[in-house]
This record gives sequence, C-alpha cells and structure tokens, in this order.
Amino acid sequence: MALQVLPRVLLLGKMVVLVLELLVLGKLDLHMDMLIVLLGMLLMALLLNHH
Repeated sequence: MALQVLPRVLLLGKMVVLVLELLVLGKLDLHMDMLIVLLGMLLMALLLNHH
C-alpha cells in the first residue's frame, strides 16, 4: 500500500514546492483565495489517496 502511495506523495510534494518557489520568486501572480483553494484540493487528494 505504502509503495503505491509514495509516488503520488512525492509528486504532490514537488508540485507544492514548485508553487511555493514561484510565489517566493514573485513569478506566480495568483489571488490568495485561489492559492488556498488549490492547496486545499491538493490536501484533499492526498487524504483521499491515503484511504
């Protein structure tokens, strides 16, 4: 089970890090509420994949 979830966790982690890096660099011009929704969906997907 853990071996199936691991690649998804790593992929989500890379995506989150990429978004945070773009935010820090100021290259990502997203509204804050939009970003919160995106991060929320990522967390929901991660939780659903665990179950």
